[in-house]
Amino acid sequence: MIDVHCHLSYMKNPDKIVEEAMKKMTAIITSCAEPKYKDKTLSLSKKYNGFVFSCLGLHPEPAVKMSQKEINDY
Repeated sequence: MIDVHCHLSYMKNPDKIVEEAMKKMTAIITSCAEPKYKDKTLSLSKKYNGFVFSCLGLHPEPAVKMSQKEINDY
């Protein structure tokens, strides 16, 4: 089983959640919808390489407040 859409970077203790998920699941795809969560999201993918995969996107609300350069950098 794969969790195809969660937000580990929003959770207080994502490591505990990942460790529990590893007992019963094959993988997790964690979604990031804002630049402020990007680093945490990517670090979880790196830490749990092969189990946690990242999906970076932009939610419309913060996106309209960002400059084109910020969007490109993200």
